[in-house]
Amino acid sequence: MSTRMPDMNGHVFRGPLLVLLLGSLIIVGSRLLPIEELLRSAPVLPALPTIGAAPETGTATATLKGPAVQPPPDTVRSDTNGMDAGGPAAPMTFPKAPDDAAEKAARLAEQGALQQAEMQRQREAEAEQRRQAEQQRQAELEAQQRREAELAARREREAAVAREAERAARRQREAEAAAAAARAAEAEEQRRLAAAKPQLRVFVEADVDERAGLGGFTTAAYGKRLKIELGLAVQEILGPAAVVTDDENLAFRELVRQGRDGLDRVCSQAGSARVLLADVTIEAAGFSAVDSAYWPQLRMIALNCENGLTQRTPKQRLEPHRLDRFGFQRNFSERAREFISSQGYFLAP
Repeated sequence: MSTRMPDMNGHVFRGPLLVLLLGSLIIVGSRLLPIEELLRSAPVLPALPTIGAAPETGTATATLKGPAVQPPPDTVRSDTNGMDAGGPAAPMTFPKAPDDAAEKAARLAEQGALQQAEMQRQREAEAEQRRQAEQQRQAELEAQQRREAELAARREREAAVAREAERAARRQREAEAAAAAARAAEAEEQRRLAAAKPQLRVFVEADVDERAGLGGFTTAAYGKRLKIELGLAVQEILGPAAVVTDDENLAFRELVRQGRDGLDRVCSQAGSARVLLADVTIEAAGFSAVDSAYWPQLRMIALNCENGLTQRTPKQRLEPHRLDRFGFQRNFSERAREFISSQGYFLAP
């Protein structure tokens, strides 16, 4: 007795053909659908009706079975005719293909939505990365521009400082050159004036007192006589051309007491390179029974007007002599010659 199953058109298929068909469906479904998930979630379905045919008449009878536990698909046994060896075919159960297309579509839509969300998230992350990279690049570009601007400003300041230093150095060089030229011109003028003016002039300032035997002279007359004696002593030792003797006398005592400024004024008034001064003073005051208390004292001063150097003698008392042409003439001439001889290198041009 064979078991036959009619198809949708009423045709009858034998068992082996049905098994092959189911196997093909399972293979194709496993490639297209998540079979394992479907099998785990599929409910147990009631057994399909068993269709049998009478051996004699060929008519088919259908016997409905109640719900039964579905064995695994790979445990169904059948012979080549679709029947058990010992009798009528056992009821066959098959997993019901998922008829919830909406659920499948929902799951697929959910998966697609998840994929779209993941792709969107990735695109947003990539966009954020690009935005951050662009911001970083822009920040680095701005920082580089600031550094370049600062460097350019610093170089400009350094160049300005260098230019100002160069201008200051140039001004200093010009000022130094102008000062050097002025000094050279002044030195040249001094040399010209020195060449034009006399090399040595002599002046005498003298006191007179009746108690010293000089009552017949005025200070001017006595000083003029001593000046002539001093000029003759210079001509005798340094030569006739070394001194000017035909000029007026000069009152210098107060100027000498003023120090350096006073000596400069003496040189200015003398108008010569060197000056020889003889200061004759009478310092005794009151009354004395000793004649020598009223004798004059002599101090000699040699002045170099070009460098400001001076040579001086201490005060020396003059003594009268019987061969004097006028009071103290002989001793004055002797002391003057001694000083001129010792300072010849200082007085000579």
